Amino acid sequence: MGHEELSRRLIRDAEIRKEEIFGRAREEAVRLRDSALARAGEMERESLDALSRDIARERRLAWNRARIEVRTGRFRARAALAAQIVARLEERMSRLPGEAGYPRVAARLYEEIRPELPEGEVVLRGDAAALAVLRSVATGPRFRFEPLPEGELGGVEAASPDGGLLLRNTLGSRLAKAMPDLLAEIDRMLGAPDE
Repeated sequence: MGHEELSRRLIRDAEIRKEEIFGRAREEAVRLRDSALARAGEMERESLDALSRDIARERRLAWNRARIEVRTGRFRARAALAAQIVARLEERMSRLPGEAGYPRVAARLYEEIRPELPEGEVVLRGDAAALAVLRSVATGPRFRFEPLPEGELGGVEAASPDGGLLLRNTLGSRLAKAMPDLLAEIDRMLGAPDE
């Protein structure tokens, strides 16, 4: 074998090796490309899933905020309606001392607290109509009469002169005592709040 044939054989062997190396490199490139495409697809699915979860969470948050706003609006409307009912009741009660049957009411309010009156001097307070009734039923030098404090709807108060004992049986105190039941009744009349 001569140099020439040896050179051709070496070149041929080098070409074969080069083709084998290029073939393996092409196979590796195809494998890497397929792997990268698969990973890109997986990442895209993960991103879409994460985006879907974020959108669903934002939708739930927006829905919850809207429900809270609706409930708050309904609560405010119910509270405003209840306040209007109570205001009308207070207004109606403020007119009660001017009505013909009020002296009987004032006498009854006094009779309810009479058993609890202290011994000795007593200050009785009432509105103008109640004071007329009190002067007729509470006779004697131990009783002193005064008008009710400003802003009181009407009724009767009894106190010791030093202010240590105060018995209130006024229209305002009766309303305050009845308020929880009144508000429960108003709530019942308005019906259950919608969900």
